[in-house]
Amino acid sequence: DAVFILLGIWATRSKRDIFVTVSFFAVVLVSKYINHQSLFVMVNGCRYYIGLLMCAPVIRYLLRSKYAEDFTRRMDSLCWKFLYLQAFCITWQFLRYGANDYGGGSFGWGGSGQVSTLIYIISFYLLSKRWDFSKKWMTNFRENKANFILLYPTFLNETKISFIFLMIYFMLLYPIDKKYILRALAVFPLVLVMMFGAFYVYLSATEQEGDSVLNKEFLDIYLFGGEDPQELIDLAILYQEEQYSEDNLWVLDLPRFTKIFAAYDVLEDMRGGLDFGVGVGQFKGGTYVSESKFASRYGWLMGGTKPTMLIILLDLGLAGVVWIIVNLATVLFTRNRSPFAIQLRLYLFAIWSLIMVYDQQLTVLISVWFMFYIAMSGLQPELKEQRQKTRHRGLMRLEASEGNAY
Repeated sequence: DAVFILLGIWATRSKRDIFVTVSFFAVVLVSKYINHQSLFVMVNGCRYYIGLLMCAPVIRYLLRSKYAEDFTRRMDSLCWKFLYLQAFCITWQFLRYGANDYGGGSFGWGGSGQVSTLIYIISFYLLSKRWDFSKKWMTNFRENKANFILLYPTFLNETKISFIFLMIYFMLLYPIDKKYILRALAVFPLVLVMMFGAFYVYLSATEQEGDSVLNKEFLDIYLFGGEDPQELIDLAILYQEEQYSEDNLWVLDLPRFTKIFAAYDVLEDMRGGLDFGVGVGQFKGGTYVSESKFASRYGWLMGGTKPTMLIILLDLGLAGVVWIIVNLATVLFTRNRSPFAIQLRLYLFAIWSLIMVYDQQLTVLISVWFMFYIAMSGLQPELKEQRQKTRHRGLMRLEASEGNAY
């Protein structure tokens, strides 16, 4: 952490990066002052945000340096190796443990959501560099089949959001223009067949019935806690106070939206309130540093799955939510002249929006590194090979036009 922080500070040169860093610490200091937080807890808590703070400056520096071409080639090579590595790891984990949280690929136990999300983002990015809109859809599909095949591990680890990522993935393989809807409708039957195929693999891997997963009641409980989420919260509090001993899944790990809505109620009674939360560091501690009083009291809220929105709300309140939206938006709209730039932005926007309410990957350094690199890839200069190919095509067209004129 210390090395990456120093590297990030040294690489911070642009006005955007300075503004994001300064505004973050302004919100953190205000929250610290209001909540009478200790300096040590505050500094330790800021570690959660290293990726969101320091990845952009480092990537920007490298993509604008004389080493940009070499860095880009190495990163793209790493992206391919990442996909193959996860295919091996998740397949092995599935054969050994089955389809569950052990299917986290190289991230290990509990990293299933993180690895599945990165597989889709990285595959889509690599595809964007080879997909040619001037060719037919099926021709592109055949020429880039490795990108699609390497998505299969995401259906071996019970990550339900993978189906949404997959659907958006395919719907963005067209130019965004007036004919987009017609093109999307034309290929929709094929996408539907592939979705059913992926769903069949998922059901077979997880040994579930289709009705149990697509059931409205299941989805309602999974996301919102059913008709009476307050009852689940009450049971979770009793469980924490050791007055309730039954191992109920929803008590041990409350549904995501139930947690986010509960956070609003909890924050109303805190010094920082909804505006500034209870201070950074609430999700740190427990290993070398003791947990905060808030974390000890509200362990029922903070345990299990931690959506990014929940982390930001509790740490920094609505001010933190505004900060992360500005941060991500300014990264997302980094200059990019690629024909696939709009599709990349839309895909990242969709995934980041879902992550905010689904998982905590936006606070994990390695995930943010890959996502920000892909979002900022437009800063890199054209590689020599690409320039040579472009020049060669230009000469071919010129010779053809001269021949026609003659």
